[in-house]
Amino acid sequence: MPAREVCDPRPAANPTVRAELRRLAACSLAIAPSELPDDRSLIALGLDSLAAIELLGAVSASLGVELTLDDLLAGPNLAELERLTLAALERLTLASAARRAPVAPAPVPAAAAARAPLSHGQRALWLLDRIAPGNPAFIIAGAARLRGELDVPRLRRALEALVRRHPSLRSTFELDGGEAVQVVHESAALAFGEEDAAAWEEAHLGEHLAAAAYQPFDLARGPLLRVALFHRTAAEHLLVLAVHHVVADFWSLGVLVGELSALWQGQALPPPPIAYGDFVRAEAERLAGPEAERLWSYWNAALVPPPPPLDLPADRPRPPLPSYRGAARALRLDRDLSQRLPALGRRAGATPFMTLLAAYLVLLHRHSGQQDLPVGTPTAGRGSPALAGLVGYCVNPVVVRGDLGGDPSFGELLGRVREAVIGALAHQGLPFPLLAERLATPRDPSRPPLFQAMFVLYRERRQDERGLGGFAVGARGATLDLGGGLRLESLPLPRRSSQLDLTLLAAESGGRLACSLQFNSDLFDAATAERMLGHHFHTLLTAIAAGAESPVSRLPLLAAAERHQLRCEWNDQPGVSRQATGGAATAAPWDAGGDDLMQAPFERQAARDPAAVALIDGGRGDRTLSYGELERQATRLARALRSAPSPRSPWWPAFSPCSRPAAPTCRSIRPSPASGWLRSSPTRGQRWCWSTSG
Repeated sequence: MPAREVCDPRPAANPTVRAELRRLAACSLAIAPSELPDDRSLIALGLDSLAAIELLGAVSASLGVELTLDDLLAGPNLAELERLTLAALERLTLASAARRAPVAPAPVPAAAAARAPLSHGQRALWLLDRIAPGNPAFIIAGAARLRGELDVPRLRRALEALVRRHPSLRSTFELDGGEAVQVVHESAALAFGEEDAAAWEEAHLGEHLAAAAYQPFDLARGPLLRVALFHRTAAEHLLVLAVHHVVADFWSLGVLVGELSALWQGQALPPPPIAYGDFVRAEAERLAGPEAERLWSYWNAALVPPPPPLDLPADRPRPPLPSYRGAARALRLDRDLSQRLPALGRRAGATPFMTLLAAYLVLLHRHSGQQDLPVGTPTAGRGSPALAGLVGYCVNPVVVRGDLGGDPSFGELLGRVREAVIGALAHQGLPFPLLAERLATPRDPSRPPLFQAMFVLYRERRQDERGLGGFAVGARGATLDLGGGLRLESLPLPRRSSQLDLTLLAAESGGRLACSLQFNSDLFDAATAERMLGHHFHTLLTAIAAGAESPVSRLPLLAAAERHQLRCEWNDQPGVSRQATGGAATAAPWDAGGDDLMQAPFERQAARDPAAVALIDGGRGDRTLSYGELERQATRLARALRSAPSPRSPWWPAFSPCSRPAAPTCRSIRPSPASGWLRSSPTRGQRWCWSTSG
């Protein structure tokens, strides 16, 4: 196996600025310095938002220069980055250098405390666990297949060494004087289970894998990391690893994978430079200084007035309290589409993260009709290079407020998203729980605050993490080579929980983009999520990659089969009998005639055959309504609406039972080409139809 690091993390003695920037950029891009040309854009080489933040911290720590996120996301090549750095160095005077502080001060190591306060993020997770103990939504779990003979004692020793190295993995949580504290134990046994599964049926094996993954953790008793090993044959083994989110995040998993690789191969590792308690202390110091007010000023301006809650048309009413029940559906793009999407973003000066986030916003906009769409995205929370090897919960979600007002083209939307992402990432240091508390927005116990949808793009930082992103999204067949004959093959686990209404996960796996849509199963059926991801999102991405510059309201959403079903199969009514329609003729298949709106083809149909059955109300004894009668009823209601006082809002609300009378209600409000329809469900059996007044 190649060396564990593809770049040397240690600075050379007296390096030139160009050489040091080459080393730092190569480490952030997870490539060898020799593979980094002087004249190629860093974005074209794979620099994304998270890698840019990592590079900013590394440049600040190594060269004492503060560049901006905008500098890096403008896509400089190495030569241009050197010019930016030299210009910044020239601007520094001795006095200004003495006054300034680095972007993210490195936490100062201190003696490990047996009892330590929690970070803001930990405190929020601890409170959620108190409300719903053992909630599987906050368990990070994965399963892998190992082929070949396995030295189990060797594997166990390597895992036990990880627990000894990282205090977070030896921690429990309890109340002390009314405050939650993290108790770091001097030693802790590894929760390691082993079972012979040679005779098990696949269904029985699947039940045991899921139980090992999602068995609740007791934060007060621990341990909060467990490993289960199932032996199928002498040459096939299944490994399940689960850890509670309160002591680890995805970055931590990358650290653990890299160290497990080294320990498995018998390499000695230096002790971790800092512990999680140092991170908590540095967070508290930062929030007690002027930096906190700078961060708060930005977010107060960005989120006041607060964004509206996401209101997607759901299959069921929202329960008064979230149960966190959920599931997931997967999508894997072909290689061509996986390559064309990032290329489109690079031409616009946007990262793959920004491009996919913009596409996700279009999907949410088209399903909800909303123009102001807040989406959460996790940031690593590790602005200092000293935090790179830390295992703990450092991640901090930020809100990216998507603006789809004015029906922009995708290119215009991508520019807006780029600016919103840069702003959010440049101000990621304010813990989200503290932000939500200070904003004091009205709370709805059925929804999390500020955002109900999230987007996550997993990025592998080092060579020994290659394949870890595929594991994160549950991509079948993703592999992770830890060296020394230890090779893991991803084994997707059934998802049983969801923290939000929708969470879109994405990662590169085997040269293709793998996506997973986690959904709240209290709200959505699996078929709805499958249609949203596998049909609508895929169709959107295909059109976007083809360079479609039409307004986002006109980007295709329906797959060809779904469009044919709506226009032809469901309107041909082959299963409707003459008896059900009173012997009347049924309408011909829907012919949109090139029109995207419903009124033109409807009016043509009503003029061509007014006696044809337009709708059958199964809830009222199969009563029917012809096209001619529906047109007359809709026209009467439209005249009444036009004579009514004009509303202050551009939206017309129309309330009707979910039955035959709703059809003329919605038909009477004729939307303009830029308008859209919304549907919500106040109670079962009722619908609100909304349209812009044009």
